[in-house]
Amino acid sequence: MRLSFISDPLFSFLCDVVPFLSPIPTTLQCSTSLYAILFATRKHPLNDLFGIVQSPLHLCRKIIGQTYVHLRDNPFRFVARILFNFFMVTLIPFSSPSSKAVPLINQIRCLSDKIPSDFGGGSPMEKIRLMVHLATCANVSTYVEIGVYRGRSFLPMALAMKTSGGRAFGVDPYSRTAAAEDDVSDQLRPHIDHFVETTDFDQIYSDVEALIDDQDLRESTKLLRVPSSQAAGYFRDKRISIGMLHVDGNHDTRFVMEDVQLYLPLMEPCGLVILDDIDWDSIRPAHAWLNAHATLLFETSNFAVFFNGQGDDISAFPIKRRELNALFNLFKAEPFSATWTILGTIPPQPKVSISLITYNQERYVAKALDSILCQQVDFDYELVISDDHSHDGTPQILLDYQTRHPDRIRLNLRTENVGAVPNYLDNFSVCRGDYVAFLEGDDYWMDPLKLAKQVNFLEAHPDHAICCHNVMVVDANNDADRLLLKRVPASGSVIDLCRGDYISTPSCMVRNHLLDEIPDWLYTLPGCDWPLDILHAEKGKIGYLNDVMAAYRVHATGIWSGHDSKSQLETALSLTQAINRQLCYRYTRSFQIYEQQVRSALEKEAAAASTFSKDERGLNDAPGNGEQLSLAANGIHEVHREYLHAMGEIARLRDQNRRLRARLATAKEETLRLRSRLVKSRRTIASAELWQRRSWTKRAFHRWRTAPLKEPLGALQRLLRSLRKRRWLAAPPLIEPPKPAVVEISQIEPITASSRPSSNPQVLPHTEKNAFPHHPLVILDDAFPHPLSGFRFQEFHSYLEAIPGTMIHCTGEAFPTLGEQRSLEELVDLSTVTHPALRGRVQRLKEYEPLKASLAYLVFLGNIHRFQKILACSNLPFVFTLYPGGYFEVNNPQKDAFMRSVFKSPLFRHVIVTQNITHEYLLEKKFCRPDQITAIYGVVTPLEHLNRNLSLKKHYGPDKPTLDICFVAHRYSPNGADKGYDVFVEVAKRLSARHLNIQFHVVGNFDATIIDITGLENRITFHGTHVQQWFASFYADKDIILSPNLPFVLGPGYFDGFPTGCCTDAALHEVALFCTDTLQLNQVFTHGVDIVIIPYSPEQVVEIISHYHEHPDALKSLAQRGCEKVREVYSYEQQIAPRIQLLKRLIEIEIESETGSNDNATSHALASIN
Repeated sequence: MRLSFISDPLFSFLCDVVPFLSPIPTTLQCSTSLYAILFATRKHPLNDLFGIVQSPLHLCRKIIGQTYVHLRDNPFRFVARILFNFFMVTLIPFSSPSSKAVPLINQIRCLSDKIPSDFGGGSPMEKIRLMVHLATCANVSTYVEIGVYRGRSFLPMALAMKTSGGRAFGVDPYSRTAAAEDDVSDQLRPHIDHFVETTDFDQIYSDVEALIDDQDLRESTKLLRVPSSQAAGYFRDKRISIGMLHVDGNHDTRFVMEDVQLYLPLMEPCGLVILDDIDWDSIRPAHAWLNAHATLLFETSNFAVFFNGQGDDISAFPIKRRELNALFNLFKAEPFSATWTILGTIPPQPKVSISLITYNQERYVAKALDSILCQQVDFDYELVISDDHSHDGTPQILLDYQTRHPDRIRLNLRTENVGAVPNYLDNFSVCRGDYVAFLEGDDYWMDPLKLAKQVNFLEAHPDHAICCHNVMVVDANNDADRLLLKRVPASGSVIDLCRGDYISTPSCMVRNHLLDEIPDWLYTLPGCDWPLDILHAEKGKIGYLNDVMAAYRVHATGIWSGHDSKSQLETALSLTQAINRQLCYRYTRSFQIYEQQVRSALEKEAAAASTFSKDERGLNDAPGNGEQLSLAANGIHEVHREYLHAMGEIARLRDQNRRLRARLATAKEETLRLRSRLVKSRRTIASAELWQRRSWTKRAFHRWRTAPLKEPLGALQRLLRSLRKRRWLAAPPLIEPPKPAVVEISQIEPITASSRPSSNPQVLPHTEKNAFPHHPLVILDDAFPHPLSGFRFQEFHSYLEAIPGTMIHCTGEAFPTLGEQRSLEELVDLSTVTHPALRGRVQRLKEYEPLKASLAYLVFLGNIHRFQKILACSNLPFVFTLYPGGYFEVNNPQKDAFMRSVFKSPLFRHVIVTQNITHEYLLEKKFCRPDQITAIYGVVTPLEHLNRNLSLKKHYGPDKPTLDICFVAHRYSPNGADKGYDVFVEVAKRLSARHLNIQFHVVGNFDATIIDITGLENRITFHGTHVQQWFASFYADKDIILSPNLPFVLGPGYFDGFPTGCCTDAALHEVALFCTDTLQLNQVFTHGVDIVIIPYSPEQVVEIISHYHEHPDALKSLAQRGCEKVREVYSYEQQIAPRIQLLKRLIEIEIESETGSNDNATSHALASIN
């Protein structure tokens, strides 16, 4: 409803009554329109722009709410005046807007019509409306436009700024020199030169100034006739923060890059940037730069809108990307303009949008439309129709219905056929309702309360994202065949949906705006309704109503049902595999169940086709049977769908039964283990009691005899310790820190096939190994197969391929440290999909089950500490790689004692070291002999990283004007000092003050609160933590990785390897390495050629980087040479091959020792690993 014209005296009275109305700009007061008042007071994103109100009482409630605080000063005066205002407003009659009540959007349209469009510029009306809407949603108070020209976009924005109490600044030098452009094509050159020579810029400037005065914008609008670079100083000196920036000045690359780089630091943290003419080659570098330093909010073929923020900042913006796209399409659609511009507004946002797609369905579409328009609801809804260029009478039927229901139907008649999937997704993207229901032109709804029931369900269940129901399958003549679904759970999940699509399109209603944008990969699939439902189901549950409220039609010309069942099943199979791949195999188990069902149906289909092929050919020849067979074939898919759903339910129950059986088996195993411990405890107690009775004194056991009632286990442990002190029981067979006595190097005997002991006296008899173990090599680890540990994946996978019979036993204990919430089994299933060689060779380690193998391999000293019990109980020889970190510290007495016990163990065979300092430390401390150490510099690198395609790599200087410096690390200390984060921030502050074209990037668990970044707000970007695959796109335009590591910060002996894994990964993307090396660990790199060894001094680092800033070619050469060196040092031949050769040699020694004199067994075992 709308309020009619209010007289000037009444408006003056309202301003006198309500103090918050008095600052409203004079233009609104002159318009004397309650639309203007509502625009100044309402805050709804759509309504505040166009003056829409819900009821006449709304204004009074607003006034009372705003003036409540003033009641305490003079309550009687305010109460009297507010009551008078209430009666005055409610007595005003309601009518359509009069000629005097001109809404803001009509004022903007009238103003734009006065400004002609020519070669120099001319923003379309839909763009202007979008900019005004964005400014309103974001509460923009300062608007700046570079390149005003005739002011076709600037003056409407200035009017909007004045209306909302903001300011508008225009920047344009209005001179031929500034308008001349060099970076243009030969085709455009004559036109631009003619435009510059014939345009009277002084006259245009005068015209714009005259319009500013004519519209009474002088107080809130300022036109700066200076170059944009000079105007930037004006805004900086005046400390003006820009809320919205419109860049449309000189289109030469150097000027556009200068504009975005100078003005982005002047913008508010959540400001908006509009970049024009992005289809020009000269604009594309600025477009790419903004993509890297801001967030793309909306884009068309010729302009883009960016949000000045990163990551989660955009969640604070009041409108989402998909809503913005729908709104722009609404502004652009001519039918809506003809209907709604009479009122100067757009329709309010409906509760429900119905997405209807059509294609050559003239026979059925009228029934579909009637079933929608007969819905009985108490809320507003819209019908959004998209026809995919039908060739029959469908478009005319749709136009007829739109003519009869212009306020209800939004129609898009495509001029070319785009396909069912793009038509479906595009139509969904422009739906504006809180909920979206779907229908296709050949289906229809059967229940007039369908929408009401589904909306009520979703309103009552906010945790549900989808609501669906059962449907009736009908034929071309509307004859009912059967129900589509049986036994569907009332509430499902995305797991259930991945096991089979049970949501029929005419039954589906989703909660809108759960998806910020529609993924591009959806457009590449043969079908999109199922994957779109899966994406929504990831946001909430699936509700099912057991009511038949729609009909799904099966006929010969259907988009889906018109295909034969074999084609449908084949499409379903390929679709399943594509969805699983695009979802990164998150639901592999569920999809595999569905794939198995589809393959089974395909096999039955093939068998049936083979059996009845002759009969079918004969029946086809019979008159009248062709159509019946066609209809029967069209229904096969529905039968298969029921079958697949039933099979899915069976598979789900079987899976549940399997999980319950596994839990029962685990409980039984735990019960047997506890029972065994109880028996042993009773025997020990009986033995102790017998010894107590025989002892001379009972005082030592007086407390123990009374303790079992309160703490039996504690008493038992104290008893065992007491008995061990009296040497009644032997010490347990564990690798534990030794007594203070030091074992000399001379006491360690060489390990050979003949000298290795056949049995370990510390191991209980039942754990001795068989004569020939099951596996030549077992790998024990706590983090495999997590994707964040790429070197483990490559190394262990290489061993599986090179040494047959190798097994990996893992625990997943490191997953929480890596921020992983998935279980070990889920990651194992995921890794076996991408790496089939892992199937059946990766298991969860069972702590109480001894391992049978010839040799064990581990990485990091911490894993030796973690798996020491299983190694001892299994009597299993081991070899490990001693990386820096991971429980290893130098000059730490406690860690040294543990290391000495490790190397003293008769199970130790060999150690691999990766740093020279580690090698020297082991020899210096006499932990082991030199022949027990193998030095392999560096770390295993995934092979696919060594052969990346770097054709899209962009380097500073030749390819882009910005120098991008990154810092990549995981924070272990409070301020990241061990990784040098404090030095990086200090370097960034100094460089940003010296150079305007340097940007900084931080990857890892860092944010702006770790260290003060004042002065870097618009120059530094925090990207958070990411998986390995993400870094390929991240490093594509980065130039330097800065790694000022400092050893011994986390502890007296902690240090990182050189270079770190993050640095080597960056180098493989042609990012130049700038690293500290305080421990002089470098052995293969050459300073100044393929790496820069930097000092731990921010001042010196700034000077070094500034040198390369002035010499971009030298920086590019440094990055390329560093990439070549890393590929050489971390190649398969340098890293993996020596490790495999060492392991095979050690396995051969162990097998010879195990088989003894049995030459046949030895030969067979050796042949199996070679």
